[in-house]
Amino acid sequence: MLIGVDFDNTIVCYDALFHREAVARGLIPADLPPRKDAIRDHLRHAGREDEWTLLQGYVYGVGIADARPFPGALEFFTRCREAGVQARIISHRTKHPVLGPQYDLHAAAIAWLQANRFFDDDCGGLCVEQTHFEVSKQDKLARITAVGCTHFVDDLPELLSAPGFPAGVRRILFDPSHTSNNRGEFDRAASWSEVTELLALRSTTAVPSLSFPSHAEPPAAAVRALLSQAGMPPTFRCLPLAGGANNRTYRVEHDDGAVLLKWYFAHPDEPRDRLQSEFAFARFAWKRGIDAVPQPLAHDAANRLGLYEFVPGRRPNVGDIDDRLIDAMLAFVRSLNDFRDDPGALALPDAAEACFSLQAHLDCVESRIERLTTIDVSSDVDRDARRFVETDLATAAQDAFAAARHRAAELDIPLDAELTRSQRCLSPSDFGYHNAVLADDGSVRFFDFEYAGWDDPAKLICDFFKQVEVPVPHQFREHFVTEIGNALNEPEMIAARVECLFPVYQIKWCCIVLNEFVATSALRRTFSEGDHRFEERKIQQLQKARTLLSAISRGQNG
Repeated sequence: MLIGVDFDNTIVCYDALFHREAVARGLIPADLPPRKDAIRDHLRHAGREDEWTLLQGYVYGVGIADARPFPGALEFFTRCREAGVQARIISHRTKHPVLGPQYDLHAAAIAWLQANRFFDDDCGGLCVEQTHFEVSKQDKLARITAVGCTHFVDDLPELLSAPGFPAGVRRILFDPSHTSNNRGEFDRAASWSEVTELLALRSTTAVPSLSFPSHAEPPAAAVRALLSQAGMPPTFRCLPLAGGANNRTYRVEHDDGAVLLKWYFAHPDEPRDRLQSEFAFARFAWKRGIDAVPQPLAHDAANRLGLYEFVPGRRPNVGDIDDRLIDAMLAFVRSLNDFRDDPGALALPDAAEACFSLQAHLDCVESRIERLTTIDVSSDVDRDARRFVETDLATAAQDAFAAARHRAAELDIPLDAELTRSQRCLSPSDFGYHNAVLADDGSVRFFDFEYAGWDDPAKLICDFFKQVEVPVPHQFREHFVTEIGNALNEPEMIAARVECLFPVYQIKWCCIVLNEFVATSALRRTFSEGDHRFEERKIQQLQKARTLLSAISRGQNG
């Protein structure tokens, strides 16, 4: 196996850098989506092609020093090195910009790779001789052939489908924004974790060995430092709390009371920084007087620890859900989105698996199903799960996709049309009563914002009603959709999108239930719970997925 990888927009993520520089130069409004393609299209439509070319030359040249790798990119090359798999970087990049200062773009890229440890022997393990910057696309295609690539990863579908692309090379489209309309012409991956899955560069055991501490308590010195940072006494004791499926949580008791400590899961194959995402979102809300979230107190990025207000109370159950609880949910969403134009809101990231076109929603669910078809078969339950995915679930998904496309056509909603910034919402994501507390003071408080950020309001609604831990009765659906639509001043648009997407999200939640069979999800479970229940959980989750799918087929699930 020899894996070739493109460089720009595949290894290097320029979105934040392009946005920051374009705003600083007065080229775009600050509320334009922070994506390279959105900035490019904005300038081209305004007839400012030369300014786009100058901006691109700067970013790819001297500005590249401020760009970051896509999450998991460096770890991918490290994994290749450890597995004895050859990897090359092969990219089309002119020697100098077409307009403006004549930066050496090849030297800038090499310096960036070195600065970001891609050439370190104990990390990426590459060398300059394994890095090829070609001045034309034809030269790039010729290099892919010359080095003998068996696989190639690129962000441009037009490159992968070019007539001169070498036959026999497995093509993987790197598409983190779900913007491609590819229909099976080549494989697609939305993250480097998914690239790793596609290429089977992972452990062959049912539960991969942990790459993080497996002892029961977080580092005591780090906890003391956090307490000190929050102005609390240094003497404490940690009491583990049950219920976390992805992280470890503790009630930390000290002389003045108690706080909640969260120890976050992290793994190279997981692109999202859970701690930073949650703490930033909670801090944004708290600073704007939204006290429906626990107060964020302090965090430690190095040890993946977050300290929050401890809220005494209990988790709601289905029997608790009434008009009061529904109104509390609605009030929380409204209060967040009252600040959509706040600079702090614009700085928040997109939500995990954010989708801004109907096609992006379909592609996201399709990617989840494709990932589940790569389940490692090491036991009977693995074999049963894979068979279920490849037959029953895949068939139901195609039916749901067809229904969504048909309804979108009836409602005259173009599948590829993206929501504008003003049509998007701030979403807590993973939003439901499973992430709420009925506090002892009578209030309803919300937590768990690891996936939060900008998203399609229809996704927030569909997830709210399709999450499986504390199911929301569908008698509240019409009221909820109407109120969210009114709050965001888009009642008709949101109601129409929910109507199209509801059957698709029924399938998505069947996939989510099967996360135990995905390698990194298995790691999260063993981090939060230990591995003693792993096989038992897989059996339970497979049965739950079957039950969900059966309810869908009988028309009992929305």
